[in-house]
Amino acid sequence: MPRALKSICKFLVWAILATIVCTAAWEAVNERLYDCTDAFGFDYWQPGNWVHGHVAVVENVVHHRSMSEPDTIKKGWSVARLWNLWYLFVSLSLAASIVLGCVPWDLRRWWRGRANPAGAGNGGTASPSHFWSGIPAAPDQHRSEAEAR
Repeated sequence: MPRALKSICKFLVWAILATIVCTAAWEAVNERLYDCTDAFGFDYWQPGNWVHGHVAVVENVVHHRSMSEPDTIKKGWSVARLWNLWYLFVSLSLAASIVLGCVPWDLRRWWRGRANPAGAGNGGTASPSHFWSGIPAAPDQHRSEAEAR
């Protein structure tokens, strides 16, 4: 598979995972910063539809109120600040997906370990943690005498 196609596929996988994380994180934002009386969830997917109509500013956001009551937003926050926070979520999601999409993704190498780059040919192997961190592993101590010569 061409390298560009692999990078695009990896980007898409990471973008989907980042979107799932951002959706879950936005629910925490919803719980703490605002309440829309007619919302049905997944507010991250509906930017700008967080609060509307007459919006009351409150100290503590209370959920599950009657639809006849106004939407609420926490004191010190505004719709513009919610937009800025949403743009931050989207930007970080895209940036992480782009960076992680460019990282080599060879699962065979990760599961089997790799030759020790610090001592080429010395038979050392690296654990997955050494592989991802780039720290060279110690050479194997159990080499036969024939290999040592």
